[in-house]
Parts: sequence; structure tokens; C-alpha cells
Amino acid sequence: MVADMASEIEALRSLVYRTAWLVDNGKPFTKEAGMCKLLGSEIASRCIDRAVQIHGALALRAMAGSSVGGATAASTKYSKARMRFSASSSRPSCSKKSVYASDPRSPGRVA
Repeated sequence: MVADMASEIEALRSLVYRTAWLVDNGKPFTKEAGMCKLLGSEIASRCIDRAVQIHGALALRAMAGSSVGGATAASTKYSKARMRFSASSSRPSCSKKSVYASDPRSPGRVA
């Protein structure tokens, strides 16, 4: 599941970079921008659903307790995913060490 999420995110990142290149070089980018929006929202939703499956009730409780009044579930999911990935480094590492290093409950935590 985690590998699927990482693969989808990398595919989206490649599309975003290509779209940015088109914008920077003054080429038409409307189609690619639309694809980024559609694919980004679908991948964000799938990744959030998978994260809830992986982390169980703890993740579900955290998501339910932090919804913003008036926002739709889809826009809340998208906002959360966007904040998560914009707060990370430009090229997040997928190594086990980096994943476990931030979780104090993790048995593989690197001090």
C-alpha cells in the first residue's frame, strides 16, 4: 500500500514538473493543468483512504476531529494532503529510516 502511494505521488510530481516547465517556457499548459488538478485530487483521496486503512481508528479519529466547518469532505482531504506535501522537503525520502525517525512510538526509531 505504501509503495502504491509513493508511486502515485511520484507520477503526479512528474506531471506537475512537466506542467511547470510548459508554463515557464510559454507553451500551452491548460490540458496539463487540468490533469494535475484531477489526478492530484484523486491521488490525495486514495492516499488518505489508504492511510486510514494502515493506521486504523487512530487516523480516523484524527481526521474526524479536525474537519473545518463549512468545507466539504473532498476539499478538506485535498487541503490536508496539500499541506502535508508542501510542508515536507522538495524530494521526500522513502527510506525506512526517515519514515520511522519522526514517530516516537515506532520500534525502528532512529535516535
